[in-house]
Amino acid sequence: RNVFNIVGEGITINEGTGNIIESCTFNGSTMNSISRRMINLILNTRALIDNCVFYGFTGSSNYGQGITVRAETPPYTHIINNCIFQNVLRAFFFDDDGGTDVLLDANNCCYFSNTQKFANNTTYTFNDNNPIELDPLFDDASNGDFHIGALSPCRNGGDYDDVFRQIFDQEENPITDTNGDPIDAKVVGAFLYTFDPGPAIV
Repeated sequence: RNVFNIVGEGITINEGTGNIIESCTFNGSTMNSISRRMINLILNTRALIDNCVFYGFTGSSNYGQGITVRAETPPYTHIINNCIFQNVLRAFFFDDDGGTDVLLDANNCCYFSNTQKFANNTTYTFNDNNPIELDPLFDDASNGDFHIGALSPCRNGGDYDDVFRQIFDQEENPITDTNGDPIDAKVVGAFLYTFDPGPAIV
């Protein structure tokens, strides 16, 4: 549950299973020299990425990816309830590290105003289930505020059927209980929706 205001690389995981990236925001990467990514999964990495926000790539050419999956042997990456939007390049890149198939399952992710959803340099299987292709209507994304607005399609657009653990948002509010069942709304992104009553009227 971290904030990454990135120039360069966000998170790289080189091999291993049981990797969980939860309720993080990745904001404003500028990539124009060597290939960099917000999340870079290489070799035998198996990862679960849930309730994150990826926003504002301004890289050029082939530099700058949201999530890069690079395979030497087939990994398995499962992303759920993430929002990937307003990136000049792409959400996903499937790359070749001398291996074969890359496998990525995406459930209930929000994509909006990306130049491409994905590109590939290897064989891949991409299961994109129940995508939300609408403006996420965050409060003030351009200034790093990714709280959900009252009319956001992310407010109750998530899917927690495959969640079996407690998840917290970036402000430590519980999204699910210890069994993985949503406590309130099925949120997409790193923050629960909270009602703002505005100033008191006296």
